[in-house]
Amino acid sequence: MGSLLVLLNTDNPMIQKALQADKDDATTLLWDTLGVDVVTDLVGRALDDDAFDEVQDTSEVDGDLTMAGLVRALVRTYLAQPTETTPVAIKRLRAQRQGDPSKFRAQVQSGVGFPRGANR
Repeated sequence: MGSLLVLLNTDNPMIQKALQADKDDATTLLWDTLGVDVVTDLVGRALDDDAFDEVQDTSEVDGDLTMAGLVRALVRTYLAQPTETTPVAIKRLRAQRQGDPSKFRAQVQSGVGFPRGANR
């Protein structure tokens, strides 16, 4: 599946503040935004990879988690509908990403509860 590189502009004062662990609404929103972007990119890259469906590592349940296992766990935990199995959710999300990428992003945001302040 490859890798994902996250670059942070440490010259930006908000990034500096967030890295210093100062807690306020702005830094919480920044970390939440970064989190939803990482989940969207990880799941999206997996859905774009034809080999992702072929990867069925039996060690994913109890052993070391692979990247494919992480994506499946994210789908199972946050993105699958209540009655959906993980493979069915992956198929639905793949079709959604191909047909309407902005709706896919909105689905991920909703699944991970972004923005968190809206749920309070």
